Amino acid sequence: MGKVIAVLLILFVLASLLKHIAHIGKSEFTKEIRHRAACCTPQEVTRQHKGWSLDCVILQNLVTRFNREDIHDPPPEGVYIYGLFLEGASWDRKQGRLMESRPKVLYEPMPVVYLYAVNTTSGKDPNLYECPMYRKPKRTDATYIGSIDLETTDYLPSHWTLRGVALLCDIK
Repeated sequence: MGKVIAVLLILFVLASLLKHIAHIGKSEFTKEIRHRAACCTPQEVTRQHKGWSLDCVILQNLVTRFNREDIHDPPPEGVYIYGLFLEGASWDRKQGRLMESRPKVLYEPMPVVYLYAVNTTSGKDPNLYECPMYRKPKRTDATYIGSIDLETTDYLPSHWTLRGVALLCDIK
């Protein structure tokens, strides 16, 4: 289980850093990936917190109200993920929750997502929609990255599953 979380976290980091490749050189990009991946694995998080057990470390996320341009410093722990698009629904930025998609809008840009690890034995909230994330609009096992929990208050999570709501890293 710990290895699966480590792989998912590294994939999340890679997805967020792929947006930087056009702006920085290849050697700097490679160094950034290595640095972020080394700092954000569940094993590293467990080492940083005395008394945490690797078996009790789970990934959590928070959808912020910020755009990429609004964030200038890295988080104290975890990573910021940006450049995601929501398909099949819209995101209410004021209330921070899923809502029905707007007419004639296929893909809605998501605000920055803060991904971090917590030490808990209780698991995740069953009222959150576990939204699958894919690299491309063609949803296959090969393009699946992981899932992010999204707030939903008006509908049960099964409503969004039946709608086929997903997050995409690239819409082309």
